[in-house]
Amino acid sequence: MLRPFIAAILLYGTLAIPLNRSDSLLNDHVEQMPIERDGDLNENFRQEMIFSHNLDTSDTNQLTEDIREMFEQTDTNMDGFLTPRELKIRIQMNMLEHLNKSKRDSDAFFKMVDANKDGMIEWEEFEPHFRKMNAKFDENKGLEVPTEDPGQVEDEKRMFNRSDITRDGRLDGLEWHVFLHPEYSAQGLVDIVNDLISLYDANDDKIITREEFVNGIPGSVDESNPEFAKMEKVEKEKRSEEFDMEIDLNSDGNATFRELYEYVDPQNFRLAFKEVNDIMMLADADDDGKLTLEEMLERDWLLARSSLLSVRKNLHDEM
Repeated sequence: MLRPFIAAILLYGTLAIPLNRSDSLLNDHVEQMPIERDGDLNENFRQEMIFSHNLDTSDTNQLTEDIREMFEQTDTNMDGFLTPRELKIRIQMNMLEHLNKSKRDSDAFFKMVDANKDGMIEWEEFEPHFRKMNAKFDENKGLEVPTEDPGQVEDEKRMFNRSDITRDGRLDGLEWHVFLHPEYSAQGLVDIVNDLISLYDANDDKIITREEFVNGIPGSVDESNPEFAKMEKVEKEKRSEEFDMEIDLNSDGNATFRELYEYVDPQNFRLAFKEVNDIMMLADADDDGKLTLEEMLERDWLLARSSLLSVRKNLHDEM
């Protein structure tokens, strides 16, 4: 069972680098992926593709401003319309920026952790930083209180060693980037898919059935909550739609390794481009094949909801 422990990488002083396996303590999010490493759906994935950041859906004025800003930046020919092509280009640019930013963040953190400046990082160099990231803050004493969780440490070390492609006991710059951002490497995606299969595959046949995916993982909904039944129903509806529309490409009721790989690959534009088509279908009121700012503002709920049409809180976990 995976433990969602990808902690916040806080550089000493005022500098904070938001890395993939380093967003916030006990965070399971992985940017640019529609599902979290702990199996939860990423409720912000579609927003991230279009806006490149999370929307504050509670502030209608800010939401309107975000949509206006996105529209102006995406309307490259300044004709007052957004075409599917312009939206797709926007998505590609956002994906590329996420990729480039992840590499810059990895490089900056590498330099901080590489204590002896030999261009390699050993586990012994990284472990103190990891333990500091997982220290609990004692508000009464104003101090960080070290905590020992052997399971967390062992899981992180396992991920560290799994990223050691050359098996020399240390990570070079490329391996370090894979360690922090496995979603941007082929082997990292293979590991992610295998981890997801291990979470969902109840009968160990290496395939996730629709039933296994829809039922989710025990504990994903708090059964003590008075609204449990309602929450469970909503969660299952989300998962049903996600499985049918985004994962099960051949509609046979099973999610194969290949289907899951394509589903989680942040550099696979299929999901994002499908989202563009869905937006056009629902927001293009006059059916002229392009969107005006007014059309988007009138249907701001498409963009304000946690996922434009399905889901997205896209992508940091215990990678």
